[in-house]
Amino acid sequence: MKNFKMISLALIACIGLSLSACNDFLFTPQPGTVNDDLVPDDKAKVEAVLLDAYNRVQGGGMFGGRIQRSAALFGDEIDFTFVSPSNNVWSNRLFSVLTNNPGESIWVDGYAAIYRANLVIQYSTAKTYPATQAEYDKLAGEGYFLRALCHFEICRFFSKPYSDPARGQNPGAVLRLVAESSTSIANNKRQRNSVEDTYQQVLRDLDQAIALLPAFAGPGSDFRATKEAAQALKARVLFDMNQHADVLPLADQVIGDGSRFALGTPVAPFRNVNANSAGGVIFGLRNTTGDDGAGELRTSFFNAFNPVAVQFPLDSIGFQGNHTTSLVYALRTGGAFRRDSLLTGSNPAKKITSKWRGAAIAGGAPTNVPVLRIAEMYLSRAESRFQTGNEAGARDDLNAIRAYAGSLTVDGSVAGPALLDSIRLERRRELFLENDRWHQLRRLQLQTGPNPNQPFSYNTDVLFPIPNSEINGNPNIQKNGNN
Repeated sequence: MKNFKMISLALIACIGLSLSACNDFLFTPQPGTVNDDLVPDDKAKVEAVLLDAYNRVQGGGMFGGRIQRSAALFGDEIDFTFVSPSNNVWSNRLFSVLTNNPGESIWVDGYAAIYRANLVIQYSTAKTYPATQAEYDKLAGEGYFLRALCHFEICRFFSKPYSDPARGQNPGAVLRLVAESSTSIANNKRQRNSVEDTYQQVLRDLDQAIALLPAFAGPGSDFRATKEAAQALKARVLFDMNQHADVLPLADQVIGDGSRFALGTPVAPFRNVNANSAGGVIFGLRNTTGDDGAGELRTSFFNAFNPVAVQFPLDSIGFQGNHTTSLVYALRTGGAFRRDSLLTGSNPAKKITSKWRGAAIAGGAPTNVPVLRIAEMYLSRAESRFQTGNEAGARDDLNAIRAYAGSLTVDGSVAGPALLDSIRLERRRELFLENDRWHQLRRLQLQTGPNPNQPFSYNTDVLFPIPNSEINGNPNIQKNGNN
């Protein structure tokens, strides 16, 4: 994301402020102490705070690597156990002997972004700076979008899934809807809201974002939240809730006639730092030289000089039918683009993926990070159409993805459970290592984990521990089973 580096933000925000005041304003202790004397009085200052919220989401602690890596380790996409007994990755999977919480950055950076989003919402709603109504709406809408995205991901990684019948009692995220001072947070000692309450708040925020944000304005506008990005995220949340009838109108609106977000070439959004909406990116994070937050993402999944081999488990985990081929085979037979771009290495059982390689062959160049892609909307609509009785429409959406990936389409003989199975397998192929598969296993109440001999239940207590930084300020907060 160009110009999202802290130093650039500081320069913008310091307009009209002394340097010391600027530092107090932007770089406050997490989750942040707001000085009431520093309420910004012009749009540039508010936008600087908003860009800093994007910067937190962009960095390695969230979508720059930690979120995708954590989802892959929790689920059944990769297995690092054979790499080295000393690298402790398997211990990280079990979280029973942790000396360092690998999920802490998701919580810390997520709430740092939420704090800044709340500031933007409050300042824009109160109109503390001169601007047009459209500008107030746009900035507030982006704040609602980022707040929803961060609360949603924090809940998914630190809580049991929505599919657990006890979602009304299971602890979810701590819903922070105002920019509280650290003193206020310490005094209030708020408990975690339930998973149900968290999801409902996320949906309310997305409704606000949809109402306020401008429509997608063409190539290049996918690196800031738009109305379609909020619609796509809401469709993802509702899909996670298995509310298929409600997914359909949102997916229809985002897909439209297929021209606004063309499926394009599968590889483009992950490698080309100059790509504008290539591959149907609805919302993504742009990384450039000098402002590259995706180093951890590349290091986790691709390193040409010291490759971390990835073992792919059997397809039989979590699908209907009788799949007996490996995921390597599934990807290689899932279309030429996937075969040639996603897997490298001579060992048929141990591969590295070039999906997050970046533009350079050696993997050192910045990598764009798609967060919401049109392919996901087609796949979610396909399953939602199936679940609401429209098999023909479901097959059309499946075939759109298969054709885009260079794979053969299916005919009417693929129906019923076989069609649903094909849709879910295609989703596994297409959204491989994109923070999706683990959440699908939990949504469908299936076993998770890369080792079929040591599976986790879908609602296991093995979750990221609540970070000590939160516990120290709020010792009464509900902890997870492995805290």
